[in-house]
Amino acid sequence: MRFNLSFSPQASRDIKRIKNSGDKALMKKLVSLLNEIAEHPTTGTGKPEQLKHYRMPTWPQTHFQRAQVSLQH
Repeated sequence: MRFNLSFSPQASRDIKRIKNSGDKALMKKLVSLLNEIAEHPTTGTGKPEQLKHYRMPTWPQTHFQRAQVSLQH
């Protein structure tokens, strides 16, 4: 299953700035991270840890806010 990513206006501006900067290494890393988040957002880089004592699977909101993306199923 792949998740859709939606970006905040600030994240969109940052991505555009990185793309326009011509820094291919940074852009490659960004694309890699975004693909990883879309494929499996609960594991991988950043080591997100599921919150305990919740009935539904729940992760800290700050994990997703730092990436400035929201995940939609």
